[in-house]
Amino acid sequence: MLLKKYNNDDVDEEVLIICDDIDDVFDLAISGVTLAAEYYLRFCLKTPSRTSFHTGFHFVKEMLEGHDKRCYEMFRMEKYIFLLFCKTLNEQYGLESTRNIIVEEMVVMFLMMVGHGVGNRMIQERFQHFGETVSRYFHQVLLACLKLATDIIKPKDPALSDVHTKLREDNRYCPYFKNYIGAIDDTHVPWWEGTTHDARIFDQALRRQNLNFPHPPAGKYYLVDSGYLTMLGYLGPYKGERYHLSDFGRNSSFRNPNEVFNFFHSSLRCTIERTFGVWKNRFSILRSMPSFKFDTQVHLVTSTMAIHNFIRRNSYTDVEFDHYANEDNMPELEEEDGQSDIHSEMQGMSSNVMELLRNRIRDDIIENSPNV
Repeated sequence: MLLKKYNNDDVDEEVLIICDDIDDVFDLAISGVTLAAEYYLRFCLKTPSRTSFHTGFHFVKEMLEGHDKRCYEMFRMEKYIFLLFCKTLNEQYGLESTRNIIVEEMVVMFLMMVGHGVGNRMIQERFQHFGETVSRYFHQVLLACLKLATDIIKPKDPALSDVHTKLREDNRYCPYFKNYIGAIDDTHVPWWEGTTHDARIFDQALRRQNLNFPHPPAGKYYLVDSGYLTMLGYLGPYKGERYHLSDFGRNSSFRNPNEVFNFFHSSLRCTIERTFGVWKNRFSILRSMPSFKFDTQVHLVTSTMAIHNFIRRNSYTDVEFDHYANEDNMPELEEEDGQSDIHSEMQGMSSNVMELLRNRIRDDIIENSPNV
């Protein structure tokens, strides 16, 4: 209202100004009521959006009671492995059902996100849960898988003294590579923040004791590709020669003795490439990593490796493993050749012992393999 007093000559002007103030107050009142109504409708009188009768519980039940193929396609593992996996996470790693959702449904939501690369919104619709609910249980399953990883991503034989059955029974490689305990390689996870050269990661693994890297015991060694140095305990190929199996193609003739060793070395080391192929084919999220926080991205890589190992150790048949058991089926993975940018101190770790071992293995293969 106006505080100024007007004389009789200004009556008309005073009435007009008072009316203008009343209009302003009315407009403010209407705006306030409108905002209050919008707030009430949005936050107090919610209309449920996930109202389908075919809930996540019914979906999981249908999959488990249906054909085994459907379960494998949706969950990315055989039905009996899925049930064992849920039981393990529940009994050993603290994943528990709640009043509204059972462990099996939590795990299926997680597996569909990592196995098929679908986002939160798709899981909301499929399982009829709010986005916050999906996210909460996703991270609960992720945490349980990380606990599993500490027990399952490590050598079965801590002393690394056993010769693997497959190696022992394959006369292409035994006895030449009888002290081989594994292969080291890298693979690229698209859009994974912080992706760096494999040799730099390897450098850190060797230097940081808290990582508990399983260093080879005396007399044993890993196979590494040409991106690494041939250090004590790490046997690489001859550089400057053909190495990858694709380099040889259908031409089985060798240009020199060093190529003989490289061919056998590559064919044995490619076991890890087939392993990466199985891992990345099973989990689509690894081929297109979402924009999670960096720590979550790392945890997803670790957790999917743990699930991979769990399936490998407990399954007696698996489509992905069976496919890559055939050595003719090689995944398309990125290959890095040439000398990598390795820490200067590592440059001095090149081992004459390993170079002599490489020469001896080469000569033994040529002497005892009639087809070479």
